[in-house]
Amino acid sequence: MICVSRDEQRGPLYKFAADAPILGHGLGTYTAEIIREPVSRYSYELQLVALVGQIGAVGTAIIALLVAYYYRGVFDLRRPVVQSVSVAILIAIWIESGFQNPWLASSSAGVTFGFLYALAPSFRLGKRSQQSRSDFAGKPAIHH
Repeated sequence: MICVSRDEQRGPLYKFAADAPILGHGLGTYTAEIIREPVSRYSYELQLVALVGQIGAVGTAIIALLVAYYYRGVFDLRRPVVQSVSVAILIAIWIESGFQNPWLASSSAGVTFGFLYALAPSFRLGKRSQQSRSDFAGKPAIHH
């Protein structure tokens, strides 16, 4: 059945995820119970639920660990709280969009991911540059 609302998608997608909870059905798979778009049969508004159905708990855990590892520099407690909280809010909104619209696998999500990707290293680089400045503080400069 072709459906448009999240409410119509919720039950079949939860069932889709529950049918293969450990490893999922595979990327690009979809449930025949609901088809949102005939061209992109795997595109759902509840995209994160569909992703769990495709890659299972193992794949979801791997992606979550990779994302957490990459963005760990954002949550450095020595940074101003405003920086960490603002980036955390951006990441949360981006991930939450996967529960509202099929944006996590779209070109606009690519731009968002690129933006967030660019933010995380700048936090880590900022920490390194502060550390290197403190290493040389108070030491005389050597001139040749």
